[in-house]
Amino acid sequence: MGRSFWPLFGFALCLFPARAADSPAARSLKIGVVQMEERPGLAENQDKIIAFIRRAASLRCRVVVLPEGALGGTPNQAADLEPAKAAIRAAAAQARIYVVFGGSSRDAGEQKPHNWMEVADPAGQSIFHYDKIYDRHTAKMPGIFRIDGIPCNGMICADRWLRGIEEVPIMEGAQISFELSGNYAVEWVPALQWYWYVPRAVRNNVYVIFSNTSGPASHGHSAVVAPDGSLLAAGRQNVDDLVTATIDIGKASRQEALRRSGNPVLHSFWEAGTKARNGESIPGKPFTPLESPPVEITVAAAQMACSRSIAHNIARMQSMMGEAAEHRADVVVFPALSVTGALDKDVVAASQETLDRALRQVREAVRKAGIYAVFGMPHLLANERRNAAYVVGPDGALLTTYDQLAVDRPGIFQAGQDPASMWFRVKGVPCVVTVGGDALWSEIAELTAIAGAQMHFNITYDRHTGADAALRRLQIWANMASYWTFSPTVNAASPEKSASPSAAADGGSAIWEDLDASTKVHLAMKGSRKDDYDRYAVYSPWSANCIVRAGTGEQILYATRRVNRKNPYNKTSLNPQMVPWYRYGAWLLSDHRELPAVKEEQ
Repeated sequence: MGRSFWPLFGFALCLFPARAADSPAARSLKIGVVQMEERPGLAENQDKIIAFIRRAASLRCRVVVLPEGALGGTPNQAADLEPAKAAIRAAAAQARIYVVFGGSSRDAGEQKPHNWMEVADPAGQSIFHYDKIYDRHTAKMPGIFRIDGIPCNGMICADRWLRGIEEVPIMEGAQISFELSGNYAVEWVPALQWYWYVPRAVRNNVYVIFSNTSGPASHGHSAVVAPDGSLLAAGRQNVDDLVTATIDIGKASRQEALRRSGNPVLHSFWEAGTKARNGESIPGKPFTPLESPPVEITVAAAQMACSRSIAHNIARMQSMMGEAAEHRADVVVFPALSVTGALDKDVVAASQETLDRALRQVREAVRKAGIYAVFGMPHLLANERRNAAYVVGPDGALLTTYDQLAVDRPGIFQAGQDPASMWFRVKGVPCVVTVGGDALWSEIAELTAIAGAQMHFNITYDRHTGADAALRRLQIWANMASYWTFSPTVNAASPEKSASPSAAADGGSAIWEDLDASTKVHLAMKGSRKDDYDRYAVYSPWSANCIVRAGTGEQILYATRRVNRKNPYNKTSLNPQMVPWYRYGAWLLSDHRELPAVKEEQ
């Protein structure tokens, strides 16, 4: 290699004092996020990394973050990289800065390089290392490391799909989540933007630091995302770049992560995740994924404008059911709280008698239309009010009532505790329905997909309006729908034209499909797309496609797809240590009324 150490010419910016291991955690950090194109030679990449370390230090950064494979190139035998890694650690020590960086190398006997992540501290010591699980399925699971006392976690690119890497450390206390990536150029979807990173920040209330490669094969767009999902810094497209942001650790409350891990339904799942990550056994449960007839399903997403009048809302639902039936839809889907509207005072005013009468009227309308219907209204149970989804069959029978788990408005709603009630079937196809913020809790989508769901219906009444809210919904829905399902996501339309408008809303409903994800990915790896990609509202090679998307006003969207016999989602197989955990979670969220009994796992 060209060099084994960078020259020590007195560069000694003592920008921050050394911090003892037992010192209190820092309250703020200035972070420099690098995006860089990997060069063919190892020496070239080493020089670029050290130059970025110097530049970040000159900008008074405490941490500099570099992308997946930054320290790579020829030669790439593991032994060849040791002097280069030592040079980077020495540069970290001289600049008094933490360096979070990725590299790739081959160990003896390996046919191709594997990716890894390392963190060097301001003393020049390596304090964290993990091998990418996608490359080495049986590698040790990473945990928490600390930067100036602040708990952090890290992942490499596609390992973001593996929840034990992405989120178990957050549940254990990590407040900064680093991702080092080498995303392909086609992974940047302009309509979705930072669609993996914003929802992760929001569903955990942590900082997400994304460092990506640049160059013709990648797309750049490195970013610092705040715990509320806002962008604090963003890199440019396809150029070497360094962006900086100062983060306030006090804002990384992990509030939503704690709410998820403390949820009565999900608590044991997250508790078991820590055990599985640490190599402990977790209870086996009888579990067989549900199967489906491979039939076509036509969905009508009825983006309805809601009034304060229950009678008016039911009349609109009846009319839209009739229209959907004329279009030969199998199932029509309305927003959450479509019966009462979403104003607090109207929700609270709806009595048991009023709601019972409304349910009878809707069931009769569904029977006349001869169509499945999914809709929302309050559910009163044991003196508690729930934000519920109701599903009625073509004969008017009530198939299920599901109470939202991830309550959006705790002032008027209590959380549901019966995940089995989210399940129903349309033409024999296993389906789940969720409400509003359930979509943000993406473990629900993942675990129900593992349990066999072929369709995921999410109904919401989002009172946040405007371009930022619309993008946030789209990003959250794209995450939710990316578990190989056919997924209608329905929001209320703007009620501004109603004589008695309910709460503000601005639509943006969508129907998603991710039923043939492998084909999309394989084509994307070759630089191609599916022949009909231009028919989609949003084509996304590594996530669900948005088939069709609504504007802000009242309208009905239609889409037809043939579902698979089994949901083929298989990311969990890449992380064998955690497979029992995923299966346990799928069992927790399964429809135990339908699962056949099997022998207890040993």
